[in-house]
Amino acid sequence: MVVTLLIALVLFSYLLGNISFARIIAWRKNVDITKKGSGNPGATNTLRTLGGKAGMAVFFLDILKGVIPALVAVFVFGGYTGLDNYIVLYGTNESYFALFLCGFASVLGHNFPVIYKFKGGKGIATMFGVFLVAQPIVTIVVFIICFICMLALKYMSAISMLFITTLVVLQMIFVPEGNNVGLYIALVLMLALVYYGHRANILRLYRGQENKTDLLKYFKKKKDNDNLQKEDVKPIENDSIVVKNENNVDKSNDIQNDSESK
Repeated sequence: MVVTLLIALVLFSYLLGNISFARIIAWRKNVDITKKGSGNPGATNTLRTLGGKAGMAVFFLDILKGVIPALVAVFVFGGYTGLDNYIVLYGTNESYFALFLCGFASVLGHNFPVIYKFKGGKGIATMFGVFLVAQPIVTIVVFIICFICMLALKYMSAISMLFITTLVVLQMIFVPEGNNVGLYIALVLMLALVYYGHRANILRLYRGQENKTDLLKYFKKKKDNDNLQKEDVKPIENDSIVVKNENNVDKSNDIQNDSESK
């Protein structure tokens, strides 16, 4: 019965992750987000293509895709023990495992949605939602620190990877006593999804070719914002890195059409 319930929750989480708010919001504006900017159906590309309000809407809705399955798993598997100074406490290994397994399923659904032929985003906002349920205060503190770094450095992909990596490491440290093999596996799988989704960004960072994102400029007056977006939004084909071989013949090494992290 317990296994059946867990499988049902995992399936629900995956299907919930399939909902692409970036596509929906862009469609309402008569825009195909997969054919604009980097082509990535995520918050960053929505921000750069449609502006600050649309980008933030996608960001918060994608966070909910991580919060909802994580909360459901916690309540169903008895992890909720009450409130103590507004901090939700989880008392069982089973609830932690269910939380991150369902969270992983939601991220998997976001990154590889079956209804969109497995072409999705990178899952950073959805992972953020999962960790908000697991370690709310720690997650908020780490987010604030990483957000400040993002404003200073403007490398969205690098800061996103740092953000999730830090949360995974901290979660591995602050886990309930007992057999946590399943929990560790779920956390490692989530982290693997992050680096797999950012493999093209990692290559560009190594080569010094990664694009920067100035978040603040997208929240300026619409008139200024429109001009700035024209400068920042690049066609999908710009994700092709051109290199020359020994005979000076150009070769195009196509990499994943995601110039920025979600």
